[in-house]
Amino acid sequence: MLSSTRFGIIGAPVKGSMSPRLFRAAYGGKYAYDLIEEDDFDKAWARFLAGYDGINITAPFKALAAAAADIRSDEVGRIGAANLAVKTPDGVKAYNTDYAGVLRALRPALKGGEKQALVVGCGGAGRAAAAAAADSGLNVTLVNRTMEKALAMAAEKALWKGVETDVMPLERLAEAVRKADVIIYTIPFGIHELEKVSREDWKGRILLEANYKTPVLRDCGAEYISGRSWLLHQADAGYSLFTGESPDFSAMLAETEK
Repeated sequence: MLSSTRFGIIGAPVKGSMSPRLFRAAYGGKYAYDLIEEDDFDKAWARFLAGYDGINITAPFKALAAAAADIRSDEVGRIGAANLAVKTPDGVKAYNTDYAGVLRALRPALKGGEKQALVVGCGGAGRAAAAAAADSGLNVTLVNRTMEKALAMAAEKALWKGVETDVMPLERLAEAVRKADVIIYTIPFGIHELEKVSREDWKGRILLEANYKTPVLRDCGAEYISGRSWLLHQADAGYSLFTGESPDFSAMLAETEK
């Protein structure tokens, strides 16, 4: 029997998201999970408050959701972005399980000799990725379309916990790739600067690409980690916050492999 408890995902766009399938697999279809289609954050948040017990949040609403919540987890306070919000007796609490998703997705690929990470994109996913890379013992270089945003992010001491950071302009992306051991590409589409990065530049690097729906770097020549792995691990870390019940990891893994 379907529970009356309801969950969903907000973002723009959310069409094509695997989250409903993943959530059904996690709990055998016990709970409803909807795509909440709204281009405007305030409208999407209002629909959550009116009809849902918890939501996942994707781009471009992660920072807005962190600000709108009544209570923020330690990760949200540090990163300034949320990908999950749950109603509690004390108000809406925001969490960031993207952070855990990156840590878990990278862990099997790291061999212990990596020193430098490159994070491409400074949105909500990029902020979580940067924090996870720093906590994996890697120095972090940021590349972003807007240098001012990257410089401001690099100056946030609480985000880095003492890890060395650097910023490079987007037009030097190929150079940044060559200097990195691990690259996390969080931009949800291809950019023309990628055309200047050769297959030789990618060779020997570990690459995690956030976009699992229409990836652009799968065949670039790096040791590739699909965004499906990130999605799987952030979901595994987060779904119990929704329901209080452990999700079925094996069923979710099988869903990501279809």
